[in-house]
Amino acid sequence: MNDYSAPLQAKREQLLKSGVLMMDPSAVYVEDQVEVGAGTMLLPGTILRGRTVIGQNCCIGPQVMLTGCTVEGG
Repeated sequence: MNDYSAPLQAKREQLLKSGVLMMDPSAVYVEDQVEVGAGTMLLPGTILRGRTVIGQNCCIGPQVMLTGCTVEGG
């Protein structure tokens, strides 16, 4: 059985330290390759996968999945 929680938790902590906001970090799934700009809010149920890039000061979610795309800053 694979445990994916440790890498996901590490990515969430990295994003939080870089200025990304999360209403409920345990309800956000962000893969390692994803980049998120400071000031962006990730709402519960947000799933970011692949080579996704989110700019600064965006609001993503709730209940959204983005895979391999770019969202410019707000």
